[in-house]
Amino acid sequence: MKFPSKGVFYIFLFGLTQKAVTLECQSPQYVIIGEEGIVECFFPNQFQAIVWHDSLNVTEALVTKIEKQDTGNIKVSGSGYEDGIYDIFLNGSLIIPTVTIYHNRTFKVTVIDENLIVNATVVVVATEPKDDQKEYKHSFPTAALVIIILIVVAAAGVLLGVIYYIRKHKRFLENRKMKKLHYSKNK
Repeated sequence: MKFPSKGVFYIFLFGLTQKAVTLECQSPQYVIIGEEGIVECFFPNQFQAIVWHDSLNVTEALVTKIEKQDTGNIKVSGSGYEDGIYDIFLNGSLIIPTVTIYHNRTFKVTVIDENLIVNATVVVVATEPKDDQKEYKHSFPTAALVIIILIVVAAAGVLLGVIYYIRKHKRFLENRKMKKLHYSKNK
């Protein structure tokens, strides 16, 4: 048997029927703040329920649960699911629709299969997006500000040009007028 890399847990329990239940969860798992995060574990194909808690104390903090009903239907429940903070794939992996710093925590996952219960813990690390992944929310206002500044500078340049032209033309007209006056006085 090949053993996993560091941080992967293999849990084997044998029941009265000698059926093995395997639960593999890598820890830590990294999710990016502001994006959808998926906390993946590799669950057995056959299970009765998978339960996620956002605490090591399983008597509280139920996040979400997926159960296979006797009718064959799948039921998803839990306060985190009902509040829209969490969701769950049919394979049991936990979905965090929008990761926040709040999700930087340790989760406990429990798999229930017939008379067997298997638990694992997963440390989830919520990280800031890298610079190239960030949405630059200020890029449009910054671009608009640059354009406005360029327009103001161009308008100021045109205005200074007009003022210079008017002053030069005014001097030319004054000189011309003076020449006419001087010419008419000399006649």
